[in-house]
Amino acid sequence: MKKNKLQHMVFLLIVLLTACQSLKHENKGNGPAAVTSTKNIDTQPDYSKSHIENVLVNHVPVSITRNVIEDSNGHIWIASWEGVFKYNGHSFQHITKDVSQARFFAIMEDSRNNFWLASIGSGVFYYDGQSFKNYNTSNGLINDRVTNIFEDKAGRIWFGTEGGISIFDGTTFRHLTTADGLSDNRVNSIIEDAMGKFWIGTMGQAVIYDPTFGTFTDIVNDDGQFFNNVRQVMISSKGDVWLAGSNGLWCYNHISFTQYSPQFTGFVFEDSSGNILTSSSGSTPDLWVLTLFSENHWFSTEILEEKGMIFGVLKDTFGQIWYGTLNGLYRFDGKSIYHYVTHN
Repeated sequence: MKKNKLQHMVFLLIVLLTACQSLKHENKGNGPAAVTSTKNIDTQPDYSKSHIENVLVNHVPVSITRNVIEDSNGHIWIASWEGVFKYNGHSFQHITKDVSQARFFAIMEDSRNNFWLASIGSGVFYYDGQSFKNYNTSNGLINDRVTNIFEDKAGRIWFGTEGGISIFDGTTFRHLTTADGLSDNRVNSIIEDAMGKFWIGTMGQAVIYDPTFGTFTDIVNDDGQFFNNVRQVMISSKGDVWLAGSNGLWCYNHISFTQYSPQFTGFVFEDSSGNILTSSSGSTPDLWVLTLFSENHWFSTEILEEKGMIFGVLKDTFGQIWYGTLNGLYRFDGKSIYHYVTHN
C-alpha cells in the first residue's frame, strides 16, 4: 500500500455551546410550523494528521461512486458509474458486469431482502440474488433517470426520478408529478414519517405529501423561505427529521427547526448508536468534510483532495466509515483513510 503524500486530513473537534432563541412562523397548509433556531458553535482544531493509503484490488469502481449501503448480511454494496459492486469482507464482486453498462446511482434492500438498483438512463433493476428484471419507461416507470428508492410501510416501492415519482405496488405503477402538486419533478429523496406522510426533497422545494388527501405542503423556515435543493431527508430513530442540501443541515424535532450547519450538505446517515454522520462542503472547492454528531458534540474530519465531493456515506457494523467520491471508494477506520484502486 502506498501513502499518498498529496493528501492529508485535519481533525477538528467542534463543541455545540448554546442554541439561539427560537423564532416562530406559521406555515401554510398541513405541514409543521416553521420554528427555527441556529446552533452557536466553537471550533477547536487539534491538527493531528492521517495519511491516505491506496489498496489494490481486482474489482472496484474508480470513478463517480454515488451510494454505499450495508445489507442484512453485513455485505457492502456500492453504486457507481461503472456498475454495482458488492464487498463480502474479503473481496469485491462486480454484480452488474454481465447485465448492464448503466451508470448506477442508488441501491436499496427491501423488506424481503431483494435489491433495487437505480440507474441514470436505464431505469431500475430488481435483483433477487439470482436474476435481474429491468423496469423502465417501456413497462411503467415514469422516467429512466432514477436517483433514489424508498420502501414505505405498506411495502410499496417509491422511485424518485428526474421526471417525478413512481410508486410500485408489485404489479402496477402510479405517478406523482408537478401536475399533482409536486414542487419539482427532479426528486432527490423520499422518506415516510410516523404519521404516514412523506417528506420529499427535490431540486426545487422540499414538500410533505399527505396520501390521505393527496396534498403537498411546502416546508418553510422562520422567514417564510423554502428549503431548496434538499439532497436527502432522513428520519432518525428518535423520530427527528433531518434535511440536508443547499440550505445546509437542518433538524426538525416536531417542535422546532434547528440549523446545525449553513454549509451545503450532501448526505446524512444515522448509525446503529444513534449518531448522525454527514458529508458537507468545506472552505475550498477541494475540501469536503465528514462530520459525526454525538451527544451534542461535532467530530469533524476535513479531507483535502485533488478531487473533492463526498457522496453516499455509511458507517458499517464494525464502525468503519465508507464513502463514495468522484474518484471511487474510500474507507476510514478512525485513524487512516484507505482508497480502493484496481490493477488497471
